[in-house]
Amino acid sequence: GLELNWKKVEMMRIGSHENIFKPDVQLVISKETIIYLGALLHQDGRMEAELARRLGIASAEFRMLQRVWRHTSLTAEEKYRIYLSCVVSRLLYGLQAAWLIKVARARLDGFHAKCLRQILGIAPSYWSRISNEAVLQALQAPNLTDILLQQQLNFFGHIARRAATCSIRQLVF
Repeated sequence: GLELNWKKVEMMRIGSHENIFKPDVQLVISKETIIYLGALLHQDGRMEAELARRLGIASAEFRMLQRVWRHTSLTAEEKYRIYLSCVVSRLLYGLQAAWLIKVARARLDGFHAKCLRQILGIAPSYWSRISNEAVLQALQAPNLTDILLQQQLNFFGHIARRAATCSIRQLVF
């Protein structure tokens, strides 16, 4: 038969205080956070830890592309397209179903503006006195939260077009 590898079993309690035991009567340890399908899930459902983790990954990805940002033969528009495909796509992947509070959305937009400033060679606003809005306008780029909202609306549209008997559609509506 199918044997379960108990070393890999993780448990996160949500609205329960029941204990679960392994076949050898050892307690399965409950965690406040677990990584499932590449996403950090927190037992209270909040996204701050996952967003911080994703911003860290995106920052590392952005730093790995420093030679691209300093390359003089690439136009700003080409650098922006590379940024969207390599950094933003990784940052926003799977966030279509997430609800982000105002502070989290501001962090996303701040990260986006910081990256675009570096791509364009513009100093931070404290030194350059150039607003984030002006930086976005220079590349005709939307806020990152606007890109995420468009992805969320597309995802919602996919769910809305499913058959009325679809369990996912029934759950959403």
